[in-house]
Amino acid sequence: MEFGTFQIVAVILILIFVIIRAVVSVLYAQGKYMQDADMKIDEWPDLGPIYVRHFLRLLFLPRKLGPKHRIKKVTMTVKKPHQTTPKDHAAFTKLCQPQLIQKLIDDSSGGDALGTILFLTVKTFRLQLTLLGNTHYPLSAIGSVMSSYRALLLRRIEGSEPLTIRAELDSQFRFTERGNVEIDTYVQATDAAGKLVWTDVTTFTIKMGKKAKRAPIPPAKPEPDLSAFPHTQEWQWSEDAGPSFAKLNGDRNPIHMRPAFAALFGFRSSIAHGQHVLARVHDIIGCSAHWGSKGAQYPQAISATFKRPAFLPGQLKCSWGETTTSQTLEFQGLDVVCQKPVEFVVSEVPHGRALVLGYIFGQGKTTKSEAPPEATEDSAKVAEAAASE
Repeated sequence: MEFGTFQIVAVILILIFVIIRAVVSVLYAQGKYMQDADMKIDEWPDLGPIYVRHFLRLLFLPRKLGPKHRIKKVTMTVKKPHQTTPKDHAAFTKLCQPQLIQKLIDDSSGGDALGTILFLTVKTFRLQLTLLGNTHYPLSAIGSVMSSYRALLLRRIEGSEPLTIRAELDSQFRFTERGNVEIDTYVQATDAAGKLVWTDVTTFTIKMGKKAKRAPIPPAKPEPDLSAFPHTQEWQWSEDAGPSFAKLNGDRNPIHMRPAFAALFGFRSSIAHGQHVLARVHDIIGCSAHWGSKGAQYPQAISATFKRPAFLPGQLKCSWGETTTSQTLEFQGLDVVCQKPVEFVVSEVPHGRALVLGYIFGQGKTTKSEAPPEATEDSAKVAEAAASE
């Protein structure tokens, strides 16, 4: 049997692929190429090369972690201070906060503060993607999802105010009950005086190709009683919501773009980005008379746990109301406590299954907490300065 040129080239490419994967697997198992890194960049990163790196990892790296694997601490600071442009904020408001276009929320209502929390998260998300795509990180973020999120805004931020942005990839990963991996990223914004004004913590869940050893999955918790919430509002999303939001935060993860791509990762359709869901929640609650009566009192915070994906197209409902119990959010060396936060649930219509559970802190109190072992020295200093104010 004679082989043509095409067959010979194909065989050579397959052999090269097998050899590269074998070599990378050995290095990966030993964890030798993962090391601490503190990177400083001049401008906001271009995500094109980062996505190429993620796709190559998807091909060549085994999607598994074991006892010998280590994920080292990686930090990234943008040297040039970030300034929000009116064009950027207008694009965010048009897509994520349509009710604010019809109803002007000034500083006395608190709505602008809620918008600022998510706006900075959207703008800085490309730093998180860059951290997950750096050469010191062993997994691909393609197909990963947000599993939890929390953010803190300490004071009003003017649109033209220059901010120094710093992001950090946690060195600790956790196995979920389903054998997947969770890892945290931290982003901080400091003003010209070096004081912390905003921070967020995002937890990503990365699916493993081969399930790790895990404990038995506990029984599912009961669904929240949506009838107990005094306020509700619904909205409809089209299939284009994923690609449209990707233009804002740069996240072109295939699971958000088209149903055919999402199916490759086990989803029945494309899914809305978690940041987009929370931005709409902010828009709904921030424009409500219930929230507006509280006034813009700082610090303000948000926390959310993502239970299920929001499939596109689809119809969602936000249910919310004030609670009577206090809640505490933990950040790097800084805690914020609120006595009566607003609790919300995002559910799908008509099934009523909860997709997102969370709290919005209309007025909180910050206290310095013991910094976790992996927190950097810079993070601890910033947190101490914020708590002392």
